[in-house]
Amino acid sequence: MQQKELTYKSIEHEILHRIRSGVYRPGEKLPPERQLEKEFSASRITIAKGLSNLTASGYITRTRGRGSFVCDRLPSDPERNTKPANSKGIIKYISPPGSTDNPVTVSNGILEAMHGILTPAGYHVGIDFFSTVEQQLEILNSYTDPINEGFVLWPSLDPRVTMMLHKMQKAGFPFVLVDVYLPEVKCDYIISDNTIGAETMINYLVDCGHHNICYFTATPDRVSLSERMSGVISALSKHGLPITANTVNVIPCSDKVVNSYRSSQNTDYLKTRLEEMLKSPTPPTAIFCSNDWIAMTVYSLLEEMDVKVPEQISLAGYDNIDASQYFRVPLTTVSQNFFEMGQMAARVLINRVKNHNSPANMKLQQRIEPELIIRDSIKKFI
Repeated sequence: MQQKELTYKSIEHEILHRIRSGVYRPGEKLPPERQLEKEFSASRITIAKGLSNLTASGYITRTRGRGSFVCDRLPSDPERNTKPANSKGIIKYISPPGSTDNPVTVSNGILEAMHGILTPAGYHVGIDFFSTVEQQLEILNSYTDPINEGFVLWPSLDPRVTMMLHKMQKAGFPFVLVDVYLPEVKCDYIISDNTIGAETMINYLVDCGHHNICYFTATPDRVSLSERMSGVISALSKHGLPITANTVNVIPCSDKVVNSYRSSQNTDYLKTRLEEMLKSPTPPTAIFCSNDWIAMTVYSLLEEMDVKVPEQISLAGYDNIDASQYFRVPLTTVSQNFFEMGQMAARVLINRVKNHNSPANMKLQQRIEPELIIRDSIKKFI
């Protein structure tokens, strides 16, 4: 991991040098990411991470479908521990480089939204990536500096992070958590309504004529996953559909599975369960997965078993990762609105900073309703 961090930082510094030296002029489009991948011998994710801080710092702007451009007006170059000129201070987005969704899309969506709200309000926006809990703790520990006005955090599920957030909260340091809910920490949360997202998918499958639906989920060790499972069970019950032994399948962790979001690696379990269900007297007509990575694995296993999607069985996922639209059969999925999450997080944080993090009118949870993305992986019977 250390090598990757050095790589994306060196890419950031080199592109910044080219901007400052006039190689890339204001308003000019940067080379395509594929060209940068080849030049720096780096992956797309590493290139994107290198560009993220430049976006947050106001040196470049990134537009989906068009590319990256040098900003028409470049910011001054403050020292790391000096408050930027004409700035109320620095607000950071702290994010893992990988997540349930495509990490580049998630980071850029939240960061872009924060930048659009915070910059006009006079704040300098930055981003810090962490790959381990230790790195996240180190970043949080450094935020005692007065130039840091607050942060938006995608937290790790670790008691040490929870304890650190407790300490920062008692010290009056403003922050907003996104995507992950930690019941022990009484603060502002901006999260997707995962229950509604799962219910919406089940409703759509039923509307398409599916009455025997199987659900594969990663271990529900976080609120988002437990809510998705609750939404599935609730929607099936509302439609009067039976909950059988095949309905909800929790993928067990194994030595090969790093965490719940890598449950798609447990191919032995998935293959065994698929074979059992397809041979049962009432095989499912549709499979819904708690994230798109699991759906991708299920698709590959069904292909090995010569079971066609969607002709013989329909398939749906959750998260709308970039790859989901490029499946051999594009995947129907649920999309979380990370841009709106970033906007709301920024507005809440401005209010907290302005009111010195007063607990008055604190809203513990603000939920963003996800969107159903309909593609070709669902067969309609009606």
